Amino acid sequence: MNAPLIARPATARDPFFDPYYLTWFLLSLFLWRLSTPVWQQLKWPLAVAVVLSLLTGLDRLPGELAMNRTFALLPFYVLGLMLRPEHFAWLRRPHMRLAGFCVLGLGLAVALLTHERVPTEWIRWRRGRCWWRRSWR
Repeated sequence: MNAPLIARPATARDPFFDPYYLTWFLLSLFLWRLSTPVWQQLKWPLAVAVVLSLLTGLDRLPGELAMNRTFALLPFYVLGLMLRPEHFAWLRRPHMRLAGFCVLGLGLAVALLTHERVPTEWIRWRRGRCWWRRSWR
């Protein structure tokens, strides 16, 4: 006779807490959506999100729930909560499209000039920003 299955508590080694590849975004989106009522009640939500993102980036957060990525990208989620359709109306003007094309070209030029010098670990958002200074020396 088989022993009955006993539910074990979730641990940090479970795949749910250590997201694989792009599933970190689903966990981050879930946490952001849970925090939406808080951001809607604050007077300056974007400023609070930026400060929170910068402060959490100074320390190594645990890898569970992709916390570095969640907090690092939080200001973009809060900005998206704040934007309304009228904020995008000025982007449809012809001179703004030209300006956007110029900014895109400038960004491409900077990326091509610095791609060998800049470490790529920051793109993956796995660690805090405390390692940034050491990697440039």
